[in-house]
Amino acid sequence: MKIPTLLKLCQRNLATASKPHLRQDAGFNMVELVIGMLVIAILSSIAAPGWLAFINNQRLRTSQSSVSGALQLAQSFAKRDKIAWQASFRMQGNLVQWAIHPATTDPTTLPVSTSNSSAPNVWYSLQDNISISTSGTGSTNVNPVSGIYRAIFNRQGCIVDKADAECTDTPTAAGFSPLQRITLQHSQLGPARKCALVMVPLGAIKTAEDAATCDLNP
Repeated sequence: MKIPTLLKLCQRNLATASKPHLRQDAGFNMVELVIGMLVIAILSSIAAPGWLAFINNQRLRTSQSSVSGALQLAQSFAKRDKIAWQASFRMQGNLVQWAIHPATTDPTTLPVSTSNSSAPNVWYSLQDNISISTSGTGSTNVNPVSGIYRAIFNRQGCIVDKADAECTDTPTAAGFSPLQRITLQHSQLGPARKCALVMVPLGAIKTAEDAATCDLNP
């Protein structure tokens, strides 16, 4: 018999002999599947709380950005139009809502929008489980009027206590703080807070990430 023929026979025998092993090694048995599922379940239970906290913190940060953006828009429109503009915030049921409008406009008459726009004279809602923090260190210090927290910017962009006030006027409204602060919290994040602050009288707007830094002195 020729050598090439012998080689072909050997290769054929090796291939045939290896087939049962391939069938035996293919896939997983029931015990291996159960163990794999248990490992996945344990890892998921460990990771889930951290992941949920991360998501909730992102939602709180997004809401903070919306509040800060509303303040900046109201200030910008006041400078542009040379009239007083106002950023308004309220709790409507379980939702925080915000609106920007001329300070002479009654915010209670404004409609509620379902879009994510930032057009003036409309109420917009923040994300679920967000509320306005009104107690504790670094909480909101803007006094609500008829349930609405108001930040008024005069024609020069200064934060003031009334629409016709000048930047250099001494505030006369009761409880008007030299550091205006709107603070948000998430119902599932414990004491974690994020705030947007407006410095008086310059109207500088900044944000802070926790109760301690929200409680800054002017």
